[in-house]
This record gives sequence, C-alpha cells and structure tokens, in this order.
Amino acid sequence: MIRRHPHAFYPLIICMSLILSGCWNMREIEHLIYINSIGVDYVDNKVVTYLQILSFTNIAKAEAGGQRQPQVISVGKGVGDSFDSAIFNLYPSATQRLAWSQVKSVVFTERAIKNGIVHEVLDEFDRYYELRYTVWAFATKERIEDIFDAKPILNISVLYSRLTDPQDMYRQNAILRPIQLYRFVSMINDKNRAVLLPYLSLTDKHWAENKKPLPELELDGVCILQNKKLKGCIPREQLPGLRWLERNTTRSAIPLKKGKLPIALVVLERPKAKITPTLKNGTPVFDVKINVSGYVTERASLIPLSEMETLTAKKIKEEVIKTFQTGLKHDADVLQLGHLFYKRQPHTWKKLSKDHTLPITEKSLASVDVQVKIVHGGLSKMK
Repeated sequence: MIRRHPHAFYPLIICMSLILSGCWNMREIEHLIYINSIGVDYVDNKVVTYLQILSFTNIAKAEAGGQRQPQVISVGKGVGDSFDSAIFNLYPSATQRLAWSQVKSVVFTERAIKNGIVHEVLDEFDRYYELRYTVWAFATKERIEDIFDAKPILNISVLYSRLTDPQDMYRQNAILRPIQLYRFVSMINDKNRAVLLPYLSLTDKHWAENKKPLPELELDGVCILQNKKLKGCIPREQLPGLRWLERNTTRSAIPLKKGKLPIALVVLERPKAKITPTLKNGTPVFDVKINVSGYVTERASLIPLSEMETLTAKKIKEEVIKTFQTGLKHDADVLQLGHLFYKRQPHTWKKLSKDHTLPITEKSLASVDVQVKIVHGGLSKMK
C-alpha cells in the first residue's frame, strides 16, 4: 500500500480555494449610506434630484425594545441636465458609497411631471440593477426638502410613515389608493387609461407634540396623467367617489345628515362595483352598479334602518357623479370609462376614439345604481 505524504495535498487545496467564491468584496453595513426615498424636481430647465438618507441605529434600538430616539434625516441634492447627471453631480460630495437597494419611494413635483422627467426616471429604473419597481410613487406640490424632513409622531421611524408604508393606513381608512411604481408603469402604457398618482401635502392642523404643531404628511389628492400627459392635480375632496369603484377598498366611512343635522356615521366595507358599457344611437354610455355592506359606528338620530340605507346609497351615488363631473372639468376620464370600453369593445373603440381617447361627455354616465345593506350596529343592537 502506497502512503502519500501530507504535503502532496497542498497544491490541490490551494487550487480549490482559488475557485471557491468568497466575500472579498463585501462591504459592512456601516460603510454604506442607504437611500430611503428619491425626490425629483425641475427648476430653471435643470433636473434637481433629492435623496433622503436615514440612520438605522435608532431603528435597531427601537425594534430591540430600546427607547425611541429622534431620528436623524439627511437630504442630499444634485442638479444636472438629466436625472442621471444630477445624481452623478451629487456623488463627489458623498462621504461613503450610496446604496440604492433599499429605496422605498420616489416623489415627483408637479413641475417634473409636466416636463416629462418621469420618463427619464423610469428609464433609469429599467437600466440600473439596484433599483426596484416595488417602490411607492407619489407626486407633490410642496418643496421636496419639506416632504423629506417630515417626521412621524412619537419618534416613530420614517420607515413606517406614509412616505414609505402608506398601505397600512389605507387599509384602516381607504380614500385614495397608494400606487407602486410597477402599477404606475403598467397603467401609463395602457390605452385610454387615466393614471391617478396620489400627491403628498404637509398639514399641521391635526397633530401636535409638547403643544407645538407637528407637520405631517397626508395624501391630499391625485395628479392625473392620461396618454402620458398631465391633466391636472385635483384635491381628494373633489374625488370622493373613487373609493366606491376601487376593488382594493377595505373600509371607508360616510357621515349621514338630514340638512345640517348629523344622523349617523356608517362604515362600509369592500364595495363591489360593476360598470357596463353599451351603445346608444352609436354613442357609448355606461351604467354603474355598486353593492356594499357596512355597519353603524355612531348614531345620533333614531331613524329606521331602511331610511339609513337609502340615505347612504344616495350619498354614494352623489359622490360618484361628483367625481365623474370633476374629471370632465379637467378633461380626464377618472372613472376609467374609456379604458373599460377599449377592453370590452376594442374594434368599436378604435372607430370612435380620437387621439387614442374615447370622447366622454356628461351623457356618457347613463345611470348609477347603489345598493346598501347595513348588517349591524357594532356592539349595540340596531332598533
């Protein structure tokens, strides 16, 4: 039997170590600056890019059960002839390498949308491997520095704010559905589709800390893009009917009144909407049917349950019609009637459309039928 000397295996071990993958290029977390949000503006024919940077130290302490400390928020600013050049003009002043893999949201100013900078940003998301289409997309009329500097109450991390986690608050009270970038891209390329991009505003009317007003973010309306062009930005008060046609609406409340006298507050859950297009004398018309159930959380007047259901149905119908009429004023199809007609009758749509858009008038909305069922009154019995 031949015995091999132990040194005979050394060349084999060295060769295997060379071909095995390792972590030679790995960087420690503390050696990277992680970008949380991207802001895009357009000023004096230049693209202005903002980067919101968070410190993860306090987040780790809070999640480990430690006391929350005020979070440090840093905002970088770069200016250039394009979105990408603005970023590269920011790099020389960065103290450490910027990591793009943790971006949670992107915010466009109204000026940036009007001047088509959105498409430059989407092109960059297509090309750079660290960026993801799962980020949340917003518009704003505010200064982006102010949007990025807004902090949640109780020193809660910005990671759990409306800027980076809007879905949680939407589930509790569905008014305007937040949108992720992949849905934005999908809709902006759809024929005859109006993209409703929520816009962020700052308000100091609702919250205070230590008796001082605290500016907080809110979804204050939508900016409407149709055929890749901005139609306008509309406050949410003028679009109350959107929630009843949105399949992702989980719950939303309606206050009922008789004249100026409050009657009740009804919370409605998971509305089911159906829009049926038909041709009337060669013109498309649409019938809307909405079925929804809910419960009473506040009752100020002992009116019959059937009357409460009738008043709720009437209120929902008024909100849908108001939303439709608001869209007409901005030459925007906010109820997506033209897109629905395109999907159902594409050949007829092609004959009737002008500039890739189906003409919508006040007569296009033929009827709105709403059926409401109030199933209970919370812990108290309905009489």
